[in-house]
Amino acid sequence: MRSLPRTLDRITHALSWCLIVALLAALCPAPAPLGAQGSGSIVRFEDSAAGWTPTGTWSSASVGVASGGTVRQSKTATSTLTFTFTGPWIHLGLRAATNAGKVNVSIDGVSREVLDTYARQGTTISRSYGDLGGGAHTLTLTVLGQRNSFASDSFVFVDYVDVWDGLAVAEGTFDQSHTRVARSTDWSSVTQSAAQGGSYLRDGANIWFPFTGSSVRVDTWADSSTGQIRIFIDGVSQGVFDLASSTAGVRTFSFDQLSAGPMSCWCRNTAGARQSTPSARRAWPPLSPRRHPTRFSALKKTIPRCGSTASASTRRRPPGRCLARIV
Repeated sequence: MRSLPRTLDRITHALSWCLIVALLAALCPAPAPLGAQGSGSIVRFEDSAAGWTPTGTWSSASVGVASGGTVRQSKTATSTLTFTFTGPWIHLGLRAATNAGKVNVSIDGVSREVLDTYARQGTTISRSYGDLGGGAHTLTLTVLGQRNSFASDSFVFVDYVDVWDGLAVAEGTFDQSHTRVARSTDWSSVTQSAAQGGSYLRDGANIWFPFTGSSVRVDTWADSSTGQIRIFIDGVSQGVFDLASSTAGVRTFSFDQLSAGPMSCWCRNTAGARQSTPSARRAWPPLSPRRHPTRFSALKKTIPRCGSTASASTRRRPPGRCLARIV
């Protein structure tokens, strides 16, 4: 079962990019179900964490672009992975690849959907399942042993789950070393006095930041060698953003009017371009679209998301290397 590492490593090495992103999340007053602000948590459980129960045939594979650097894989039909958790919301991350097939996702014995995890390039497929109610729940992933006509095999690659306890999480500023920030293992640190905490991450693949509230802000490091970054919120792409700039400095992207509740902001490279990594920062009250200086001669871009809008400051430049940082 060596095909996954080869496939994903080839994609990783082909993309010589760096990611340094700063994520700033702004919480809105939580509705009653969220409870007291700042007392909750969203915890990531990697594929190797305690709590997963396998049946059938599964093995572990090292994948630098995955969260935590590993995935659990199987292509044997009817093999299952179950995860028991407490809380009203869970966020699932699977790796997609050219040799990936189909998996059934069920919660508490009820099938939620069948996911086709094939992709022409290695990436992450993420899904959120909410309104589960309090108490214990069980997520079950069942390998179907099926694939579409483009896939070379029917593997299922399980990467992580995020679990929310139902209470609003703390706001504040979180740099790249904070436990709230999850990332792939292919990052290196660079000293930079202008960055939050005096450093940023580069040459990695993916970074995630979970939050509750209706606004999130992503600060990236832009300069003449940077390229493009794609930003997702709860698995929904908010667009591809250009980080190239003749003047080195922070470039900010704001996503507002999101639905209240738990969400995951994920930043990754775009195929064939370079990208950024996040540092996360949260503030109260919600941050406004003008929160970053216009020293980049930026233009404002409106990106629709499920009836809401996200404002982002962007500068159109040719793709290049990508730098991103966490504030």
